[in-house]
Amino acid sequence: PISFLASFSYTLYLIHYPLVKVLQRWVFPKSNSLNFASVTNFLLACGLIFCGAFLLYLPFEKQTNKLRQWVGELMTNPKI
Repeated sequence: PISFLASFSYTLYLIHYPLVKVLQRWVFPKSNSLNFASVTNFLLACGLIFCGAFLLYLPFEKQTNKLRQWVGELMTNPKI
């Protein structure tokens, strides 16, 4: 589970703040008290942020090794 979370940590780092602001503005308004509803909203927001980061990870960061391999092949065997 740790390596799975580490695999999309950079995407999570990049996207978490904008997602927090969007969720705070339109979905979960900021709460002034700590109660069951505010804790539930926080946990739901965390889940949505992780899901959003993972969905952005799939088409971009996950493909890094394929892109490196492709660039490496282009560097060693240029098709002129």
